[in-house]
Amino acid sequence: MRESWIHRMRSLAIVGLLATTAFPAFADSYFAEELGADDAKLLDKVKFDFMSGSGDGSDSGRGPKPCLKALGAPPKRVALITFYVKDSGNSDKHPYAGWSIHKNVTANGVDLVANELYTPAIGPMKEAFRAHGMELLAIDEFLDTPEKKRAYEDFKLEFNAGAKFVNFLTHVDKDSTQLEGVAEGYRLLSVATNNDTKGKEFGLAAKGGDGKLYQGLGHDLASALGVDAVALMYSVVQDENKKIDMLGSYLYVFGPNPVKRTDNPSLYWTGHLYSGVQLKFRVSFLRMDKKDNITGEDFAGFGRVAKALAEKTGDFLEARAKGVKE
Repeated sequence: MRESWIHRMRSLAIVGLLATTAFPAFADSYFAEELGADDAKLLDKVKFDFMSGSGDGSDSGRGPKPCLKALGAPPKRVALITFYVKDSGNSDKHPYAGWSIHKNVTANGVDLVANELYTPAIGPMKEAFRAHGMELLAIDEFLDTPEKKRAYEDFKLEFNAGAKFVNFLTHVDKDSTQLEGVAEGYRLLSVATNNDTKGKEFGLAAKGGDGKLYQGLGHDLASALGVDAVALMYSVVQDENKKIDMLGSYLYVFGPNPVKRTDNPSLYWTGHLYSGVQLKFRVSFLRMDKKDNITGEDFAGFGRVAKALAEKTGDFLEARAKGVKE
């Protein structure tokens, strides 16, 4: 028996609907309805999302693009530092203010959704990384010393001016926990993203590269955690009448500059965005009647989405680390 949390998901929920009810189990696969049941075709739908282009970086290590062939192999130990859900709002009239003028999934609601999505996602993601010689570490696996726990808790995301402004617009006058929810145990490390509800575009807002973000995550945090790279994943949801939709998922990997330098030349970034992938779609994964009673749900189907993102990431990193271009 679990509390009927659909009433806590919407900011317009009727006050007083606090009854404890059984959370119904459904066999419906709404993700398969939209994305099909063929995993190979699903993988083909995953697109790359590079802020500074997908080409190889310079052999000198300078600039925003990583020279991945200098790695020789994909990063062995990758820490999943955050796994969160963000509410897009449901207005297509303004790319950043939709959440402020329309109902949203509430803070408690997105936390619960993040937890429900994490459970079917983490296993398939680990499996996909493992197939490419990488180990994806969950929160309890990479925070194995007091020093690492402290470094993780104290880490602060920083952005260049442009991304900092975008991040401000998407959180103005709102506590960030009202817009985003994170899986239990993880910190909400929310990166600046586009918020184009009409075009379903919610990718990382770091056009041309973001030195502060790339170096902070790829070098500083990865070094403090004793891993070869860090990964972050988020999914976007939208509250509609009698349903809650998912509009896509995004997975990014950051790591140290593959070209080691000690003389600190100009334009040398200590950290880089190694890879970025996205899968855009619209799946009504939670469906309700007029009284907000759940009539159907599909969290399990998200596991295939997470695995496809991880497989695309692994394919790319393994190929580029070996000097193979797609």
